[in-house]
This record gives sequence, C-alpha cells and structure tokens, in this order.
Amino acid sequence: MLGDYAQRLLTLADEARAAVTGRQPRGQLRLGSMESTAAIHLAPVLAAFHARYPEVRLELKTGASGPLLSSLLDGDFDGVLVCGPVTDPRLQATPVYCEELVVVAEKNHPPMRSAADAHAPSLLAFAPGCAYRHRLEAWLERSGVSTDRIVEMSSYHTMIGCAASGMGLALIPRRLLACLPGAQAVSIHALPPDLAQAETLLVRRHGLLASDDRCPHRLVAG
Repeated sequence: MLGDYAQRLLTLADEARAAVTGRQPRGQLRLGSMESTAAIHLAPVLAAFHARYPEVRLELKTGASGPLLSSLLDGDFDGVLVCGPVTDPRLQATPVYCEELVVVAEKNHPPMRSAADAHAPSLLAFAPGCAYRHRLEAWLERSGVSTDRIVEMSSYHTMIGCAASGMGLALIPRRLLACLPGAQAVSIHALPPDLAQAETLLVRRHGLLASDDRCPHRLVAG
C-alpha cells in the first residue's frame, strides 16, 4: 500500500492525466534525487509508479541538492527530491519526509557533546552544493572548530569505510546508515535538533501546469 510519500510523487502524473481528458499518460518523467533519498525510499515508490503508468518512461538521476535545484530551474528535471528549505519563489516545494542526520566517526571515538569533542575534525563529504555537507560544516562552526581538510567522496559506502578507519567525520541519515555494510564499525553521535532534522522536499517549478503543450513532465494523452 502506498504511503503519503509515494502518493505525493504520483500526483506528478495524476495532474497530467486530468489535464488530457483523463486518458492514460505516456511520455517521459525526469526525476532528480539526493542519493540517500533514492537509496532509502524510492525503490517501492517508483515500482508503484511504473505499475500504475506503464507507458511513462521514468528517468532518475542522483546528485546534491544545490545542483539538482539548478538543473530543475534549467528545465532538465520535472521534479527533484532535495533537502530543505527551498525559498526560491520560482519553485514550489512539498514536504515528503524528515530524515534524522547523525555524525559518524571511528568505532572507539568518545561521545561528542559538540564538535569541540571531535578527535579528527577532517570532514568526509560530497562536493559543494550538498545540503548535508553544509549542516556538518555549520555544526563545526558553532563550536569554533575549523578544518582545512575536506575529503570529497562520491558514495556513502566510502564515507563509512573512511570514518571507521579514523580518517574523519561524516554526516549520514540514520535510516541509511542502518542499511549499509560497515555500519557496525563506526560510532554514532547526535546533532542538535535543528541540524539533525532534515526535511526532504519534492520540488517543482512554480506555475507550470500539466497540459498537452506545457506539461513539465512531458506526459501526453495515450
């Protein structure tokens, strides 16, 4: 049974179907998503979408929140799943999920009441534009901790392995951490609530209505 998260995504096609006299839509739906959101949530959602709309070609690309939003504004996506907040008036955002973010470090690292307790303030993170990286940097800044060493990586698997070896700190959704191999080899540390609670938003370009000639996700009547 589809949850509220899946249902909100499915409305991208529901609106198009209503706009083209109720017939089954077909065409292409281009989605962008943070890697963590795709890994945790999207498999059952996209499977349900594919079953409901078999003539729609789904395209999914993952990336950091900043570049995804830029690509959405450029017309490269019909909707993106990113970390909030989103304040651009050209975009409309719908909350779909809330992640709890945690700091991970080597297994024997003592408890961290703040970033000042970190033994290795080097950061393991995605490239600039990642909203989670921004929160990790903000956590250090609050404690007056500076770092000149940010090791950019392209996967959470690598981040966990490097954190386990004592190379640095990484910020990972708790739910994703539970699904990844190597999670037992790291210690987990809480963030302040305002940094730990990260809202995931489904974002579209504002004011683009689904229709035959202006449908943002290229769905037309079958």
